[in-house]
Amino acid sequence: INAEYGGFRSIHMATHHATRMIGLTLLFAFSNAMTVWPKPQHQTDSGKQFVLSPSLEFSILGPAGQSPVLADGFKRYRGIILSHSPPPALGSMDGTISSVQVSVTSADETLSLETDQSYNLTVDSPTVSVMANTVYGALNGLESFSQLVDRGVLVNGTLIQDFPRYQFRASMIDTSRHFYPVEVILQHLDGMAYSKFNVLHWHIVDSISFPYSALIPCLLYTSPSPRDS
Repeated sequence: INAEYGGFRSIHMATHHATRMIGLTLLFAFSNAMTVWPKPQHQTDSGKQFVLSPSLEFSILGPAGQSPVLADGFKRYRGIILSHSPPPALGSMDGTISSVQVSVTSADETLSLETDQSYNLTVDSPTVSVMANTVYGALNGLESFSQLVDRGVLVNGTLIQDFPRYQFRASMIDTSRHFYPVEVILQHLDGMAYSKFNVLHWHIVDSISFPYSALIPCLLYTSPSPRDS
């Protein structure tokens, strides 16, 4: 970034722009409690409401039993799902959900635009079931389940059959013209995950700017940062 692009003002505007985009994504995703974003191909509500156990457990069935992708996904979504304190009074519920069972038919973790990312999600007591052909479909199912949970403790009985409408679902950030702090880039990636995007176009350098060798040290991306992102 150089003076003709506004210096620190450019940083502020870029950060504000990214934060606004993320906020709009979350507004659409969570404008109604227990709503899945994007809208699934098929969704049926059972009319029942369940409470989640605070000791919710995740398990894997099938060839992907040792998948590090799913292991990391379990940590992520357990934190997201149980991140809120339960309300003081729950009233009458139709059962308690104590576990999430993920069944994946393939151990292949190759990711491309042709990768099958479909999934079936069944929310019932005592076990939530996610069935998918790949670990990436399973992650989509876990994302949908996390969006159905209200206040970390309530969830409607639901049956979802879903697959991405488009193979290429992308977002772009341009750090060659607007410096984004690493924290903002990570927030952007979270927003992409909430919307089930699968491609990040990171325009990191250009003829007018090369952040790795900028003259202002505080505006550099240090070499570990892009890998951490």
